Amino acid sequence: FLPTAMSHTSIHTQIRPPAAPSRRLNPDPAAIFARGERLPAGRATKAVPRAKRVKD
Repeated sequence: FLPTAMSHTSIHTQIRPPAAPSRRLNPDPAAIFARGERLPAGRATKAVPRAKRVKD
């Protein structure tokens, strides 16, 4: 029962506690998301034109 409870707790913790991880990510990811969105957008924009050129 103890091991099962711990295993279930770990699963529920990973699925349910997105609030805790999100809180941790919110402060840091503020800068990460800003940079991440800018970097992915630039990469996606560059990748799209290349893909279109390659496809054409």
